Amino acid sequence: MNQKSISEIEEEIISDFSMFDSWEDKYEYLIDLGKQLPELEETFKTTDHKIKGCQSSVWLIASYQD
Repeated sequence: MNQKSISEIEEEIISDFSMFDSWEDKYEYLIDLGKQLPELEETFKTTDHKIKGCQSSVWLIASYQD
């Protein structure tokens, strides 16, 4: 299995978002991506993981592998 480098992933994200002209379209695309993710476990829905300043409730869990 060939893993992508961080630079390759970054370029892919930039390319994906560059196809949208308005920030509204980019925002809608980001929401659609989030809907494709599995449901976050309730144990992670804490203030430590919550993104402050968002109008919606958004939690982020980050991890480092390899």
